[in-house]
Amino acid sequence: QNVTMQLNAGVRALDLRLMRMDGDWYSLHFMQSKQKFISYLREVRAWVDAHPTEIVVIEATRHGMECTPDSGQYPGVTLGQRRQFWNEIKGVLAGALFDKA
Repeated sequence: QNVTMQLNAGVRALDLRLMRMDGDWYSLHFMQSKQKFISYLREVRAWVDAHPTEIVVIEATRHGMECTPDSGQYPGVTLGQRRQFWNEIKGVLAGALFDKA
């Protein structure tokens, strides 16, 4: 099932594991997905926009060793690349992120 089908079926929490490969970010969970990570977020965003009373929790973590220090979490990925990715995430989810402030 794709993400939209899962959300339509009642799923409200997504566990997405990240890894940077071939110059882009992918969601991994035992095997590489066929889509870039950001495409999953766009699909979730479209669904949330169509269902404004619903909340979807997204847990996005590094695929692999969670105990690795920050500098080793994404081998070969610069801080600038991580920041650029985070800015892209914030752009897709702008206005839909929970602000605890």
